[in-house]
Amino acid sequence: MTWNSAGAAYPVVADPSVSLGWKVYVKYNKSEVKSQVTGWRRTVNDKQKYASVFCAALLGGGVIGAVAAAACAVYIYDSMDSIMTTFKAAARENKCVELQYTYNGLVVGWKKYSC
Repeated sequence: MTWNSAGAAYPVVADPSVSLGWKVYVKYNKSEVKSQVTGWRRTVNDKQKYASVFCAALLGGGVIGAVAAAACAVYIYDSMDSIMTTFKAAARENKCVELQYTYNGLVVGWKKYSC
């Protein structure tokens, strides 16, 4: 595959930047924020529903398993909705977005910021 770089502004940034500290920080620039909002049109709600169901299906049975599955599903559903809202607000306000992950992959924070 070849890529024609004619007219590209350098540096070309195709993916969000990642940095490490107390958490893993993934930063989206203004252009990436806008592309995420465009790509999420009517799909993120389906994905958060599927993720919630998948989470519930993974956990064991019994009362404790049912409570854990419900809590996990609610966390995923609410988090995805809040993240989507943050990206949309950042796109409207021409800002960047930072997602924060634990080292085992759990999203634990997100924010828009001036960049």
